[in-house]
Amino acid sequence: MAALTLAVAVAILGTACGSGGSGTGGATESAGASSSEPAQIAEATPGKKQYVKKGDAICEEVPTRYNALLAKLPEKQQENPKVTVPKAAVPPLWEAVDEFAALGAPSGDEEKAEAIVVALENAAKGLEKEPEGGLSGPESSFAEFNKLTKKYGFETCAQL
Repeated sequence: MAALTLAVAVAILGTACGSGGSGTGGATESAGASSSEPAQIAEATPGKKQYVKKGDAICEEVPTRYNALLAKLPEKQQENPKVTVPKAAVPPLWEAVDEFAALGAPSGDEEKAEAIVVALENAAKGLEKEPEGGLSGPESSFAEFNKLTKKYGFETCAQL
């Protein structure tokens, strides 16, 4: 069980910052999962350095939120990725999507910021759809998010 928890936490840390609802959510709810509309980028215009710093801080919270939700699941469910991923891994991603969208975008980089949010939303959707799918690598639902955030200068988010 410890190996599975570590593997999921590492994969999420390296591949996920999420989208959807706000708040802490519960172990059985998936905050933005039912939302068919993409998160809207706020009108705030942070500088690129501040945007990256705040974005990486959001991504740093994903594993912490995952572990908190995982701990609420019954022990035998904690070992089953079909349960743990939707109930513990996905909600923090949706929260991260909302938080990323709320950051706004550095002036002139609105399209890049939108692409990052969309890639994160797609990662969360991919993880919901395929809980036992790969969390890293080129076939991962996080591949695009990782590529975009790395190219933009993120550190933590580029490793989720």
